[in-house]
Amino acid sequence: MLLFWVMSLLTLIPAHACPSECLCVIAVGGVPTVHCDRPTLEHIPQGIPNNTMTFQMKGTRLVSVRQGDLSGLPLLRTLYLYDNQVQTIQVGAFDNNPDLEVLAVYNNKISEVSPGVFRGLNSLRELDMRANKITSIPAGVFNGLPSLWVVRLYENTINTMAVGAFSNLSSVEFFNFAANRLTRVVNGTFGSPQGATSLSLHENNISIIEPGALSSFVSLTSLYIYSNRISTLQGVFEGLREVTEVSAIPEFHCISPPALEGRVVRDLATNQLNCSCGAEEIPRIDTGGSTTEVPIGERALLRCKVNACPDAAVLWTAARGLFLTSQSEFPDMYVQADGTLVIPVVTPGDAGRYTCMAVNAFGTAEAGVVLNVTARQPLTTPPTGQAVGIHTTDRFISIFTTVLMFLIAFMK
Repeated sequence: MLLFWVMSLLTLIPAHACPSECLCVIAVGGVPTVHCDRPTLEHIPQGIPNNTMTFQMKGTRLVSVRQGDLSGLPLLRTLYLYDNQVQTIQVGAFDNNPDLEVLAVYNNKISEVSPGVFRGLNSLRELDMRANKITSIPAGVFNGLPSLWVVRLYENTINTMAVGAFSNLSSVEFFNFAANRLTRVVNGTFGSPQGATSLSLHENNISIIEPGALSSFVSLTSLYIYSNRISTLQGVFEGLREVTEVSAIPEFHCISPPALEGRVVRDLATNQLNCSCGAEEIPRIDTGGSTTEVPIGERALLRCKVNACPDAAVLWTAARGLFLTSQSEFPDMYVQADGTLVIPVVTPGDAGRYTCMAVNAFGTAEAGVVLNVTARQPLTTPPTGQAVGIHTTDRFISIFTTVLMFLIAFMK
């Protein structure tokens, strides 16, 4: 019954307009969407409708994204090429896709990212290249991406990041380099002011973060550097005036205040690490500045600014029933360290009420934000007589497990 209901909301593009290996539909909002997921496919099929805005090819034998493979898709906004065998992306592969906003090529075998491969992608906002075989990040590879705000490169084999590798990325809010093979973070890798609020470098082999290497992160609030080989952080926090969260490293020892000098951090009682509160208070939530109305395909920011002492844990309940914390990693939405819930690309199903809950030892507070989703003026008109429907994506999320983990973490 569910399958029948979903299919009844989708309008198939006539067979002559769609490659035989693919499924072509018009999704809600008039978004032409193409799925080419046949396991035997080795190349991106030709003949994909030129008004396609979302293209997915996963679980195939695709080994290369070549220049010209996507040249007939000038309106492409979202490209999913994950869970394939991709080893190379040729420079020029995206030359004819200037409106591309989301590029997901995770779970492939990419070993090299060449400078120029992302040229002309002025609208690219989300880049997901996790779980590949990338070994190094050269200088300039991300130049010319003014809209980029999420970079996921974790679970690769990166051992070096060149000076200037991440310059001129003031719009990026979230960097994740976890689970690589980095041994050192050198001064100049992150050149020019960075806008990121979260930087994940955990689960590497880092022994040294050079003094000033992170000083360009003027808005950084969360720094994750656990599970490395770091013993001393000298000059690492230079310029990091907004940092409120640094992951614990058992090997660290105190050099100040004098009463704790030389003590190992892991041996300290919890109350020795707590700053004294001027007054203990239950959480208070401010959702001011939240997005309340947004067109399909745009980004939404739902604010949850919490004042509390001691600090409060934050849990969001999404309109779809999902529970999210800052530790959650979902492809369609995530929570920043400052409590803001980010929906990178809004879909009609994201409309509804969102609730932010903040909890500390003295109480709980809740506040809601209602998100209204409006139709984006379609760039192309669906053929006469075709109904519009919904584009569904796989979401296998254990709500119970997420809530349980949240409560366990907070009780600790």
